[in-house]
Amino acid sequence: MLSTPVAQSAAPIETLTAAPVEAVNPNGETVDTAQVVEAPPVAAAPVAAAVVASPAATEVASLPKTASNLGLIGLCGMMLLSAGFLLTGLLKKSA
Repeated sequence: MLSTPVAQSAAPIETLTAAPVEAVNPNGETVDTAQVVEAPPVAAAPVAAAVVASPAATEVASLPKTASNLGLIGLCGMMLLSAGFLLTGLLKKSA
Protein backbone atom coordinates (compact mmCIF):
# COMPACT_ATOMS: atom_id res chain seq x y z
CA MET A 1 0.00 0.00 0.00
CA LEU A 2 1.28 3.46 -0.81
CA SER A 3 1.04 6.19 1.80
CA THR A 4 2.26 9.71 2.49
CA PRO A 5 3.38 11.08 5.86
CA VAL A 6 1.34 14.26 5.26
CA ALA A 7 -2.32 14.44 6.37
CA GLN A 8 -4.25 14.74 3.09
CA SER A 9 -7.39 16.47 4.37
CA ALA A 10 -5.62 19.57 5.74
CA ALA A 11 -2.68 19.82 3.33
CA PRO A 12 -2.65 22.24 0.37
CA ILE A 13 -2.00 20.89 -3.12
CA GLU A 14 1.59 22.20 -3.21
CA THR A 15 2.47 20.19 -0.10
CA LEU A 16 0.93 16.99 -1.51
CA THR A 17 2.80 17.24 -4.83
CA ALA A 18 6.12 17.63 -2.98
CA ALA A 19 5.40 15.05 -0.24
CA PRO A 20 7.41 11.81 -0.38
CA VAL A 21 5.54 8.63 -1.21
CA GLU A 22 6.32 5.54 0.85
CA ALA A 23 5.36 1.92 0.30
CA VAL A 24 4.09 0.19 3.45
CA ASN A 25 3.39 -3.53 3.80
CA PRO A 26 0.45 -4.84 5.91
CA ASN A 27 2.73 -5.11 8.97
CA GLY A 28 3.36 -1.35 8.84
CA GLU A 29 6.98 -1.65 7.73
CA THR A 30 8.31 0.68 5.03
CA VAL A 31 9.51 -1.19 1.92
CA ASP A 32 11.08 -0.11 -1.37
CA THR A 33 8.53 1.45 -3.73
CA ALA A 34 9.82 -0.62 -6.67
CA GLN A 35 8.65 -3.81 -4.90
CA VAL A 36 5.06 -2.53 -4.72
CA VAL A 37 4.54 -0.53 -7.91
CA GLU A 38 4.84 -2.24 -11.29
CA ALA A 39 6.22 -0.34 -14.25
CA PRO A 40 3.74 0.24 -17.10
CA PRO A 41 4.10 -2.22 -19.99
CA VAL A 42 6.19 -1.15 -22.94
CA ALA A 43 4.06 -0.31 -25.97
CA ALA A 44 4.64 -2.41 -29.06
CA ALA A 45 6.01 -0.77 -32.16
CA PRO A 46 3.25 0.82 -34.28
CA VAL A 47 4.61 -0.89 -37.39
CA ALA A 48 3.96 -4.32 -35.88
CA ALA A 49 0.42 -3.29 -34.93
CA ALA A 50 -0.28 -2.12 -38.48
CA VAL A 51 0.96 -5.42 -39.90
CA VAL A 52 -1.25 -7.41 -37.53
CA ALA A 53 -4.34 -5.25 -38.17
CA SER A 54 -4.08 -5.45 -41.96
CA PRO A 55 -4.63 -9.25 -42.38
CA ALA A 56 -7.49 -9.21 -39.86
CA ALA A 57 -9.34 -6.58 -41.88
CA THR A 58 -8.95 -8.49 -45.14
CA GLU A 59 -10.00 -11.85 -43.67
CA VAL A 60 -13.45 -10.62 -42.58
CA ALA A 61 -15.36 -10.00 -45.80
CA SER A 62 -18.82 -10.30 -44.22
CA LEU A 63 -20.27 -10.53 -40.75
CA PRO A 64 -21.43 -13.88 -39.41
CA LYS A 65 -25.14 -14.68 -39.57
CA THR A 66 -25.91 -14.79 -35.84
CA ALA A 67 -29.30 -13.05 -35.72
CA SER A 68 -32.63 -14.75 -36.23
CA ASN A 69 -36.07 -13.60 -37.40
CA LEU A 70 -37.69 -14.51 -34.09
CA GLY A 71 -37.96 -10.89 -32.93
CA LEU A 72 -39.59 -9.80 -36.18
CA ILE A 73 -42.05 -12.69 -36.03
CA GLY A 74 -42.93 -11.79 -32.44
CA LEU A 75 -43.45 -8.14 -33.34
CA CYS A 76 -45.74 -9.07 -36.23
CA GLY A 77 -47.68 -11.41 -33.96
CA MET A 78 -48.17 -8.71 -31.33
CA MET A 79 -49.34 -6.24 -34.01
CA LEU A 80 -51.85 -8.73 -35.41
CA LEU A 81 -53.09 -9.57 -31.92
CA SER A 82 -53.56 -5.87 -31.14
CA ALA A 83 -55.36 -5.34 -34.45
CA GLY A 84 -57.67 -8.24 -33.63
CA PHE A 85 -58.55 -6.84 -30.21
CA LEU A 86 -59.09 -3.40 -31.73
CA LEU A 87 -61.42 -4.74 -34.43
CA THR A 88 -63.29 -6.86 -31.90
CA GLY A 89 -63.84 -3.83 -29.67
CA LEU A 90 -64.97 -1.66 -32.57
CA LEU A 91 -67.40 -4.29 -33.86
CA LYS A 92 -68.96 -4.80 -30.40
CA LYS A 93 -69.50 -1.05 -30.00
CA SER A 94 -71.13 -0.67 -33.44
CA ALA A 95 -73.46 -3.65 -33.00
